[in-house]
Amino acid sequence: MGTVILTMRMMPKDANVDIESWKDQVKDVISKYGELLSADVEPIAFGLKALKITFSLEDKEGLMDNVESELKTIEGVGELSVISMGRSLE
Repeated sequence: MGTVILTMRMMPKDANVDIESWKDQVKDVISKYGELLSADVEPIAFGLKALKITFSLEDKEGLMDNVESELKTIEGVGELSVISMGRSLE
């Protein structure tokens, strides 16, 4: 099938959420399905921050849905959005 590289933005429900605490939880979720390549906190506006994650997955039907569902269960996550998606050349 191949490998897909995805970058997602995880937005908090409100500005008081500790986004740094998400990094270990994200790593646990992604490691079940693929490999976490990066997890960086990025400022959005007015003190609001988001977690931008990049990871690789095997290109299998339904796998991305599983990852999204599990990421949404992390406490404080308000919204997930895919920023970019592409195939790995490996």
